[in-house]
Amino acid sequence: MDLPLGEVSFTFPPYGDIQLLQLWKVLRWAERIGTVPTSVSNPENLNLLNLGWGVYTGSPPGEGRFSGMLRALHALSTLPKDKLDRAIEFGEAYDFGRGIGHASKVTQMAILLWLALAERLGLEEGSLEPLVLAAVLHDIGVRIDEENHNSVGAVIVRSVDWLDGFEAELVSGLIYHHRPSTDLREEGYLVRALASILRVADGLDYSLNQAVWDIKVGGGECPVITVVCRGLCHGSFERAVKKAGSLRDLLGRLEFEFGGFL
Repeated sequence: MDLPLGEVSFTFPPYGDIQLLQLWKVLRWAERIGTVPTSVSNPENLNLLNLGWGVYTGSPPGEGRFSGMLRALHALSTLPKDKLDRAIEFGEAYDFGRGIGHASKVTQMAILLWLALAERLGLEEGSLEPLVLAAVLHDIGVRIDEENHNSVGAVIVRSVDWLDGFEAELVSGLIYHHRPSTDLREEGYLVRALASILRVADGLDYSLNQAVWDIKVGGGECPVITVVCRGLCHGSFERAVKKAGSLRDLLGRLEFEFGGFL
């Protein structure tokens, strides 16, 4: 099924794997017409749209198979909506570098990590917005120079006219540092903390198959990230662990565990 979204058509994935930014686009469209679409053949898609509409319009996210996406959606709904729309539109011009699926999953994982760790890291509420914008756009440089895509993406974002100078520099810095090959030691604390989250979020979709479905963070003095999957995710799990060095340094201790399959 295709839905017209302004000048853009949205195609639902055939097997129920609507990702976060795709869900956001449909809900923004639904807000303009006052209701979610009902002529959706896949019942899992329809269920997610209805649950998402409830969260988007003010209901708290509940538990269940879509819990992670709905928690992330709830956080997105607290940010400036027009700015997020601009970021998504901007990312689409580059196919988000590696597609909307990867950009969505990295954004979702970055939000969930921020929600769980912001207090431990001493991050203020306003720090979520630049993290989300960087997650949406982190790979746009891939379409120009894959080997140096973090540097290219950082330059592109620094020049956009819909971010003010400080925020453009911050988002640009996060994009540049999302790869672990860059040196974060000379950066300020905010960039180090947010880039460290973004690195792990990116690692959680290293296989580009959006198989990591949800994460939960527990533990006492040592945070434990539990990874729940909906498909083969060993490569992404291992990559996230490898990219967690800077986040572990900031927290003092950090562990990962596999939480099984949905």
